[in-house]
Amino acid sequence: MQLTDIYRYPIKGMAPESLSFAELEVGQPLAGDRKFALAHRASDYNAIDPVWVKRSNFVVVALTPKLATIATRYDDATGVITVTDHQGADHSFSVSKPEDMIRFSALIENYGGAAQPAPYQLAHIPGGNLPDRDTQTLSLQSIASHDAVCASSGIELSQRRWRGNLWCDGLAAWEEFSWVGKEISIGTVRLAVTERIERCAATSANTVSGERDINMPSHLSTHYGHRDFGVLCKILTDGRIEPGNKIQVHG
Repeated sequence: MQLTDIYRYPIKGMAPESLSFAELEVGQPLAGDRKFALAHRASDYNAIDPVWVKRSNFVVVALTPKLATIATRYDDATGVITVTDHQGADHSFSVSKPEDMIRFSALIENYGGAAQPAPYQLAHIPGGNLPDRDTQTLSLQSIASHDAVCASSGIELSQRRWRGNLWCDGLAAWEEFSWVGKEISIGTVRLAVTERIERCAATSANTVSGERDINMPSHLSTHYGHRDFGVLCKILTDGRIEPGNKIQVHG
């Protein structure tokens, strides 16, 4: 078994950034993952006193499926966000420039709708991130499980649909569920597998068209008797991981 891909999502809800490696730290999420989110008009997010708030306070793919078509890259050194829209055009914004953030919000508002009222504000917690849960975890998905869902649905699904951080190959479909409660190592880094991930309507969005082409939670329930895909992991030791690292299960 081996690690094949690493992804982070600089802006919650948008498409991922592929990484050639990642430096993991104990008790932390993947660096730069869900670093930002888009707070909508009805959000409880407070820029003056920023703290973690629930996902309902942000623009999310479950309600705004076209958001999944927007690719993002974040330069940790310069604080520049580069957005690639659904037509392939790049737009760069500095998070330190208010005028850039106004332009950024105006661009993304074109993808919103009544369910996610504008105006939007780029939300950020200094030194923190904005995942769905107030826990520091990263997600791991299996290519074999993905291929099984492709076969049962009759759709050639993109891995991006699952919004995962780590992808692995070389195990049987759904074998990763048996890792819950155990520890795994990826290269020299040790992780605790804590729970399965129950999936929501965000996974129903086609990441190319931005349209819902399947009711994924219902499909999983009908074909597999659950609505889960992937597992959550906590980082137990510091270290570097990269695609090609071997994966071992302990316990």
